[in-house]
Amino acid sequence: MKNHDVESLENLIKAGKTFFADKVQTLDKIQLATQLKQAITHVEMYRTAKAQGVPAPFPYESAELLYAPKFTKFNQQLSKIRSESKLDALLKQVDSVAKELPADFSSLITLRLASANQYLDFSEQWQKKRKQRAARDAMKKATHQFNLVEKARSNS
Repeated sequence: MKNHDVESLENLIKAGKTFFADKVQTLDKIQLATQLKQAITHVEMYRTAKAQGVPAPFPYESAELLYAPKFTKFNQQLSKIRSESKLDALLKQVDSVAKELPADFSSLITLRLASANQYLDFSEQWQKKRKQRAARDAMKKATHQFNLVEKARSNS
């Protein structure tokens, strides 16, 4: 969470409460910033405990709030993808973020399922063009995504 600076966020919250407390639109933003600050703190506490070898439950709700913009962006990109190579590239980005999260993270599972379905669509397109090898490769990629989801669900 290199982009999340709790101290700066706290300063913005204080300034917002001091100068804009009477504005309804600003109160919603202040409340969201406060929730974000708490979420950052929870995730950082989890990471610290994990680094020290102390067992700690993963803060799912906090992580959902923190990672929501990233997964929204991934889903938007996924909806615009029209080539298998671009889907491969997107999933490399997703996999790098997935290293920070448990495999059963809700947004991650949802994205993996959507990606698997996209691979199935590509496989079908390749079959219609009689490109069996490309269809088989796309099917393997879909199966891989489904297997990741199944493994995550069976371990949770």
